[in-house]
Amino acid sequence: MFCGFIRDLTQIKAQQETIVKRERLMSGIFCASLDPLFSINCSGIIQSANTAASTFFGWTEKEFLGNNISMIVGGGHAKNHDQYLKHYIMTGEKRVMGKERELKAKRKDGTEVHIELSLSEVETSDGDERIFVGVIRDLSRRKAHEREIRLGQQATERKTRMVTGIIHASPDSLFQINSKGIIQTVNKTACDTFGYDEKQLVGHNISKIGEWSNEVCARGSLS
Repeated sequence: MFCGFIRDLTQIKAQQETIVKRERLMSGIFCASLDPLFSINCSGIIQSANTAASTFFGWTEKEFLGNNISMIVGGGHAKNHDQYLKHYIMTGEKRVMGKERELKAKRKDGTEVHIELSLSEVETSDGDERIFVGVIRDLSRRKAHEREIRLGQQATERKTRMVTGIIHASPDSLFQINSKGIIQTVNKTACDTFGYDEKQLVGHNISKIGEWSNEVCARGSLS
């Protein structure tokens, strides 16, 4: 005698197809991202890396796989990176998880660049292994732009100090005015000439210089 059991696998097959489609979609998004992306396990070992990561850091995907993510961490933080991950796994305290951190990354040629790292935990289909995804954004251009702005501000400040020094050192009466003719700076010679201190002159329109000249002449005639 033989017994046969029939089981309807339609629902199971549909679920499996859904999982496969979802994984293909996620893989497509992962590979198509313009930002470097990594997936790592709970030990910090790289499970996958997209094309942007290889282009940015200089290592091939095969060179990434199986190595610790600390290989791309620069600025002396490499030795601490595993500890951050272990601390989260043991305590659940999100010191770095789900947050954006600015730090230095190291390329294959040894050069270091400023990046922004965002690390998040993702759910896997089997739910057994804990996987984390790191998204990296290149901050080189932003840092270079910030440096240009800072240097520009420093140059402007130096120029302002130089102009102010020239004004105050001049033996002639000098005024610095804005586009509306309002006095911004006045030197000591002008203060001595017109008999006013700097606070009394700054903020007034330069057109009042005629009145001040008349007052100086009147004071001279009285003396």
